[in-house]
Amino acid sequence: MNDIRLCRWVAFQAIVLGILFAQASPVLAGFGIKADFEGTRFQGNGREAVKVKLAGHGRTNVYVDELKWKVTESTNAAKSAVGSVFSSFCIALPEPAISGTRYQVQDVAVSQFGSGASFLCGRQLTALGSLFYNFYDRVTNGATAAAFQLAVWEIVYDTSGRSSRYDVTNGNFQAENQRSIRRMSNDWLGALTNNGVPLRIYTTNRGQSQIGMSPPVPSNLSAVPEPFSAVVWSVLGCVAGIAGWRRRRSHTTLAI
Repeated sequence: MNDIRLCRWVAFQAIVLGILFAQASPVLAGFGIKADFEGTRFQGNGREAVKVKLAGHGRTNVYVDELKWKVTESTNAAKSAVGSVFSSFCIALPEPAISGTRYQVQDVAVSQFGSGASFLCGRQLTALGSLFYNFYDRVTNGATAAAFQLAVWEIVYDTSGRSSRYDVTNGNFQAENQRSIRRMSNDWLGALTNNGVPLRIYTTNRGQSQIGMSPPVPSNLSAVPEPFSAVVWSVLGCVAGIAGWRRRRSHTTLAI
């Protein structure tokens, strides 16, 4: 087999392996970061407090807003992320937002929502992807940010196989005041579609787990290789090594 045929054969194998890998897992990228909590998007400018109730955790008054983070450390695969900022919404209501939280980050493609990811099932991911797709651009002040966060919590804590109806005033998760915000949240939840955007999940066992869109937050993490790319480049690296070895062997043979 000459070098050209060898390269073609290995490239074909790389494509096959990449396709199989992509089908086997919904996670397009996985890496670790450490992030400092930088506050909320609308703090001091209309940030809303809502009384919420979560089954097993009782009632509490919480400021409800989009959260801001700054990456202070990252794994080798995402070193360029250090110093970048991203925004997110909480998916672990009982936990506090803590500076210095270490997150495992996962990107989930729309086509893979049905497989689930992290602790979220397929139905939750589908609903969350639709929520971001259809209504995130309406988050322009404290009230709309609060409505969006309530909708996220409703999807996370009240997704049930028995009913497709979401309602932030009933079920495991409930908002007990701020009537206009509750109405807005329920209106959005009642208008979810089959459209969605890729999601980025930030999972931690210390503090709040988070969710946001992927991309663009943080934008410079988009350079992290996806498994398909990693497989292709690792195999093509083998091609280069084999070809180089063959050239060296050929050169040595000619020199003898």
